[in-house]
Amino acid sequence: PYETVGIFSLKSKGVTAASTGTFGLVVGTPSNLQDMSFADQKKQMLKQGADVVVRDVSEVHASMLNRWYDSGIHEDAWNLVYTAYNPEAELYREALTCLGNGYMGNRGCFEGTRKSSGCRKENGGPAPCAYPGTYVGGVFNTVEGEPGLDAPVTSQAVLVNLPNWCLIEIKIGDGDFINPLEEELLYYQHNICFKDGLLERSITFRSAGDRETRLDVCRIVSMKQPHMAAIKYTVTPLNYTATIRLRSAIDGGVGSNHVEVLSAEQRDTGGILLLARTTTSNVHVGVFAKHNLYGHGAEEDVQFTDAAVEQDALVAEEFTFNATADQSYTLEKLVSIFTSKDSSFEGYDKADSKKLCQRLSKLGPQELRHMHKYSQIYEPHSQSWAELWAKADIFIEGDRLAQKMARLNTYHLLIAASPHRKRMDAGLSIKGIAGEGCGHVMWDEIFQFPFYLTKFPTVCKAHLMYRAARLPIAKQNAEKQGHKGALYPWHSAGTGKEVGRPRYWIGLEGMDWEAFDKCYHVNHAVFFNCWQYYEETNESKFLEDTLLEMMLEIAMFWQSVAQYSAEDGRYHIDGVVGPDTFHKNGGKGIRDNAYTNIMTVWCLRKLLE
Repeated sequence: PYETVGIFSLKSKGVTAASTGTFGLVVGTPSNLQDMSFADQKKQMLKQGADVVVRDVSEVHASMLNRWYDSGIHEDAWNLVYTAYNPEAELYREALTCLGNGYMGNRGCFEGTRKSSGCRKENGGPAPCAYPGTYVGGVFNTVEGEPGLDAPVTSQAVLVNLPNWCLIEIKIGDGDFINPLEEELLYYQHNICFKDGLLERSITFRSAGDRETRLDVCRIVSMKQPHMAAIKYTVTPLNYTATIRLRSAIDGGVGSNHVEVLSAEQRDTGGILLLARTTTSNVHVGVFAKHNLYGHGAEEDVQFTDAAVEQDALVAEEFTFNATADQSYTLEKLVSIFTSKDSSFEGYDKADSKKLCQRLSKLGPQELRHMHKYSQIYEPHSQSWAELWAKADIFIEGDRLAQKMARLNTYHLLIAASPHRKRMDAGLSIKGIAGEGCGHVMWDEIFQFPFYLTKFPTVCKAHLMYRAARLPIAKQNAEKQGHKGALYPWHSAGTGKEVGRPRYWIGLEGMDWEAFDKCYHVNHAVFFNCWQYYEETNESKFLEDTLLEMMLEIAMFWQSVAQYSAEDGRYHIDGVVGPDTFHKNGGKGIRDNAYTNIMTVWCLRKLLE
């Protein structure tokens, strides 16, 4: 299929089949232009998966094919592109196109959309479904008293949705602020480029008065400087001249009841700052943003007025300027994010809110003091991504889908836990850091470890330090169940105690998660990764100082759990749930799960070595 070129009309419905079949090049051609315009047919065929759409098959010639197979097909493998807006799929797309750098994650929502409760219909048409989210690894909030759906425990650990720094809203003329996605869409493209961690949207919409406007938005979370992010927001009035107002905000209202906004203000020295804290874990957060507005083609100043908007949970700057038809205007937003869990807060009293806020108020502006343009953040960010891909890329020739999926998954591994993790107390988490139901550390680490260990061993070392710091809690957990040694929890978050995920996020009503406390295979993952790290790095001191204690305590647990039977002269492990988590025997667990028994023997033998 890789060497096959397919040419299909819209009426033939072959574009979708060829795209699914991973043809090397899928070309769309119009059917009957009397029934539907070329532009509308092109839009549909691109949505179905066409690589290019031509007016006539004569446009498919040797030089075009050479260009595609020399460069086009390879560029396509670095991008995940959506060519039509679909509100029902937006939450899914936001997760797939999220940004991150190992320190923080940022969902790929549209900058002009505030938090929406879900996909819905209004006035006979679709309304946006969006969930703006920014998360920092290890910043959890714990809700007590209500069991989670995936574990009958009374503590839910929520990866906290921090203040939304992405919000930029637009007002044209004398009207109200509008969400372009709720207007008539003439063109839409949403893309994540894996190569440089760049989120792009291009939208052309028609609003009141038949005004047509194009938005081109780029967003990054810096892979070079983990506390930085940036947006480049370009607006072009295509067929009108009018006053345009852009409102760029930091919105502290997205975190629901997990975030308390402490202050939201425009700084006398420039920029806007929002300070907040998590409600139960008392992690303080500072989000700072500053702006740069200019016109095109040269980066010349635009005459504008600015005003501050300060509300209880939101702070914004508004920029109002006179826009001329077919001229572009760009607002750049440079952002910094810090929390009191950062290494720069070592030695601080985490209960002293005043001093924490004072420190956060200084860190944000200091971080950006030498940054005045989007390009100053993007260029080193792009170089850092190039360095990561030099180690992590997997090149697959002959299968477009396999190549793109390999890069998509590698990209998500890199944004979930990059080398920046070496300064963080956060383990390798399930589902990365793209939502409140993410961030927990489970036995899945056994599958993640090999990728990082061979390319970025500092990430693995940071994860093992996370496990080692929670060894005392694991020993308490084993003791509660009447065993010796250490038993790591099925779900671990901030403290290392057993926790559930938030009910509202996973939405799995009626699922049977009994016997979670018998999922002992987590211990095997921890032990196995300790041994794998030493085998790969030969760090004897780290083995002796940190890893051996965990391995010994886990071995003691297995020694305590395994019971000798005089009937057959063998040891057995009763009441255990294996890694498939389905065979529970009514909550009692089963006897001699194959995986558990084999790995127990392996662990004990390795410890003897």
